[in-house]
Order: sequence, then C-alpha cells, then structure tokens
Amino acid sequence: GGDAAGRRRRDGRRCGLTPGPMGHAEVMACSIGIAAAAGPAFAREIAPAVEQAGFAALWVNDTPGHDALEVLAAVAEVTETLGLATGVLPVDRRSGEEI
Repeated sequence: GGDAAGRRRRDGRRCGLTPGPMGHAEVMACSIGIAAAAGPAFAREIAPAVEQAGFAALWVNDTPGHDALEVLAAVAEVTETLGLATGVLPVDRRSGEEI
C-alpha cells in the first residue's frame, strides 16, 4: 500500500507514474531527447545530470550535418547506466561496418 509517488523503479531510478491494473499507480520509464546539432560537448556536459535525474535513456535525433552516433558516443563516455538511443539513422551517410 501507500502512496506510489515515492516508489522507485527496480533499478532505483525514479520517473513518472501511470495507472496500472486495478487502478494502482505504476512507475514508468521516462526518456529525454536532444538533436544531434547540440553536439558532443553539450551532450557530454548534460548526460551525467540526465542519468542522476533518473531518466531511462537519452535519445539523440540525427540531423543534417550532425551525427547522432558521435553524440551518443560522447554520452557513453560519461555515463554508466543511461540507455542510449536514436530513432533515425541515415544509412546513406555511413557504411554497414560503421553502423
């Protein structure tokens, strides 16, 4: 029982609540996203705070003239448990080996 607002996910992260079965609140994973145009330096700077805030993942949208994988690699250097994701990966700009 009790108020579910203070519960943490099994991995210790905290995020929003969603109604579950029988009306009980369940903690759900939340992610946040930035554009690749923000660049690796900015992503490296904010990633530890995103991880500490309890977000499940940082999404980076690939944008023309910028590389989502480069930005995600920078995030990976400064985080340990934060999920890394991109929703679009243009295959015309890189070889299969790079992907």
